[in-house]
Amino acid sequence: MNIVLQLTYDPQSSQDIAGTFIRGNTPSQWFREIDNWNIPLNGLTCLIIPAHSGSITPAGLFVVFKSIVPDASVLSHPYAAIGNKLFIPVHASLHPVLSNDELNDLLIWEWQVFHPGIGFVGFNKEDQLEPVSLLSFAEQLTTSWDHAHPGLPPMAKLHEISVDNPEENKLLDQLQEGIDIQPLSEIPGVIKPPTGFMAFLDVVAKMCMLPVWLILKIFSLFPGNPIITVSNNRIQSFMDWMEGEREHDGGGSGSAPTRDNLEKSRNRELERLLKLFDEDMDEALRYAIPLASKYASRGSATPSGSLGSRDTSFNVNRLGGGERADGWNVDNYAASLAAKYHKTALQAEEKRDFKKAAYIYANLLGDFQAAARVLEQGQYYREAAILYREHLHKPLEAAQCLEKGGLLLEAIEIYKELEQYEKTGDLFLLLAQPEKAAQYFRKSTDVALSQKDYQKAATILDKKLHLREEACTTLLDGWSAGYNQEECLTMYFQMIMRTEEDQLPEYLLEIYEHHTPVSMQGNFLSVLTEVNKATTNPAAKETARELAYKIISQDAMTGNTEKMHLLKHFLPEDEQLVTDYNLYKNRKETVSVTDKKGNQIKIQLHENVEWMGSATYYNQMLIFGQDKSALYLVRVNVNGYQEHYSWTFYSSHEDDEDEGNASIVYPFFSPDLNSNNDIVLSLRTLDTIFSVENKDLPANRHFNEELHICVNKQLEQNVLCFAFSINEAVTRLVTITASDKNRLNINHYTEDLGMGSSECTLSNGEVLVPQYLHFMQQMICKDIFYFHMNKCVYSVDYLGHCEELPLDADIFSLTDTPGKKIIARTKKGSILISIERDMKIIGDFFAEHILCVAKAYIPGDLFVIASEYDAQVYNIKNAPILINNIRSTGPIKEILSTGEKNQCVILDNKGVMTIHAI
Repeated sequence: MNIVLQLTYDPQSSQDIAGTFIRGNTPSQWFREIDNWNIPLNGLTCLIIPAHSGSITPAGLFVVFKSIVPDASVLSHPYAAIGNKLFIPVHASLHPVLSNDELNDLLIWEWQVFHPGIGFVGFNKEDQLEPVSLLSFAEQLTTSWDHAHPGLPPMAKLHEISVDNPEENKLLDQLQEGIDIQPLSEIPGVIKPPTGFMAFLDVVAKMCMLPVWLILKIFSLFPGNPIITVSNNRIQSFMDWMEGEREHDGGGSGSAPTRDNLEKSRNRELERLLKLFDEDMDEALRYAIPLASKYASRGSATPSGSLGSRDTSFNVNRLGGGERADGWNVDNYAASLAAKYHKTALQAEEKRDFKKAAYIYANLLGDFQAAARVLEQGQYYREAAILYREHLHKPLEAAQCLEKGGLLLEAIEIYKELEQYEKTGDLFLLLAQPEKAAQYFRKSTDVALSQKDYQKAATILDKKLHLREEACTTLLDGWSAGYNQEECLTMYFQMIMRTEEDQLPEYLLEIYEHHTPVSMQGNFLSVLTEVNKATTNPAAKETARELAYKIISQDAMTGNTEKMHLLKHFLPEDEQLVTDYNLYKNRKETVSVTDKKGNQIKIQLHENVEWMGSATYYNQMLIFGQDKSALYLVRVNVNGYQEHYSWTFYSSHEDDEDEGNASIVYPFFSPDLNSNNDIVLSLRTLDTIFSVENKDLPANRHFNEELHICVNKQLEQNVLCFAFSINEAVTRLVTITASDKNRLNINHYTEDLGMGSSECTLSNGEVLVPQYLHFMQQMICKDIFYFHMNKCVYSVDYLGHCEELPLDADIFSLTDTPGKKIIARTKKGSILISIERDMKIIGDFFAEHILCVAKAYIPGDLFVIASEYDAQVYNIKNAPILINNIRSTGPIKEILSTGEKNQCVILDNKGVMTIHAI
């Protein structure tokens, strides 16, 4: 079978850079990017990547770095190295994962590049190019330049550009604001007060109507009078007309309007404003009254009953208060006005009029955060920064805003105030001022060290200041000081592997011998594990393994096995290591069940009988066996009491060993009982289905429940899989057979309805075909049925609807549990499968190194699996966890439950049963 090697995108991957790919098909394109690296050309190995197989057109240039690696920020497509010979993108990984031997077989060239689009390309040493060979030189000119004029001297270097923002702007805004006052009554579409001759006629009319107004006013003073103001009726309109004029002329006396009249005028203005928002939103916005301000006014202005016009463009200088204000009570209108303002602001954002939106948020609603947001969205970075810094007191957001706008010098000043020196250095690098950048990088390092952040300090020293040796010394200081010590030492070895991997063994020994006291050896072992995974240097792996042995053995001598499990990372090829470790760790944890006198309970069955299968019902253990002349069924309780039943049986192949195997009888017990306590027992050899009489096992003082052994006589020889579906007193036989068309059918039999049959069909419409099965298989029966073929577990219902779960190994058997789980035993080990909805794997493979001879589910969410002499106990409530080991004195034949929680029985090949508490 051929497996295609693929690249898988992995954004979390953080591999060290060893090369890069430069797109383009001309040297000028390649040198344009190389020039940004600022490293010597003799430190590069260049390989031309073809556009496709068989093409001589370049797709780009691949560059391998020898010693100096540029910063990742200047590399378009950085690559990592696997085994110093295979280059893949840094954010990619190989699938499937290859072993070292497989890599050695694959990597036959000096360099291999695996490009996501072009594919796998190999190069030998003769394929490499010197960078200088890509250059062509023009012919030398004989023109003399001895008399050339030196020209003008260079102009002074430009260090800073800034914009002066004079204070006069603020004064002009305030003058304009004072001049541009327009009453709301002059808004187009609003009824204006009469003027000229019409005003004279209006006064005459009101003088004539004054007696009527006085009478109505007197009547309105009486309680319950119908003349009391009613909104929108004719009398109210007349009263408003008369009193409106009185407000205008102050009651004819020239005095200031009363407080009530002033409030009425203001309320009418606010109602007109709300109405105008529905008619002309932009015009209404000019007369909109602020609803909230974070700043107090300075004194009170002359009270007015009219709303004046305002400039609706945002100006940050008009924020901050400090002026006299005419305060209006807008409590009754605040919610309606706020809704209008928000709607207008959103429409302004949709039209990309961000300054108008900012004016509404800041000047009318007092929401400076929203104003800063829309200004930043509209790329008014300076104004947004002022809001962040001066009004919202968020200097970091202000600096980030200035940085986005390219106002780097202003951003630098804020970053300096915030003591963000690394960011300050980054911006000085963008301004091409490396000396100042280095000054602030050093400051950032000092701050990190003062805070015991050795990793950050080392990162700045390595990546920003390019001082690798000082960075390594800093990380060793962190390891010794005990601050994130494992992370510091891991980072230290990563730096070594990046440039001096060939000397990694010496560094490992140096750190262990001179920088690792006994109290830190456990931490050093954890770091060794990570280094062993990361390095491709065989000598370094060997050194790491020897140091791991030394540390673990010293701990084991004192009884500390906490770190022993890490050995599997250093010896992945040792399949027995995990088993040996678990046996060693749990060697004192097994407990045998004893009788009242304290003696271990041992139950001896007939020694000359070959015991072949078992099951437990109602705390009654049934064990099936055979000899040359009979079949046996033994009924046992936990106290050792036995009842024996038998059937006459003669083997016809006693002399031929191969033929003798064909006479072995295999029992299949139904996992459940029906309401009559019927146990269905199927008996067969490799080529024969047995039909013998049923047995009744009566209840007595040793066994509380009677049992009925019903030997099944319906199984046919062509059955591949079968199960017994039990519903109350009815037991239904369900089988899977191969049809004449080489397709799998599910068949179900009942005495009343006879046989029904359906093809086994997957959800994609594919019909299952027979595959190789070792032996007739008993399916697991839940609401539906479960069986296995080759590397897949299948579920099927009565109508033949199938689902499949592929596993990564051949499957030998399935084990049932009372809940919504089953266990598959495969060539790679056992795996727990949830069947609560669909089939889903829980956890990883377990019991990988057990050569299984027996297994069983034990009440209490336990699974016991045994090799010849040793049994392992796993808790399978969630992901499987090894909790115990049991050692048998004889070769194990069967594992079965007593029916009690946390108890299991081991039956050996001598017929001895021992009960163990888990």
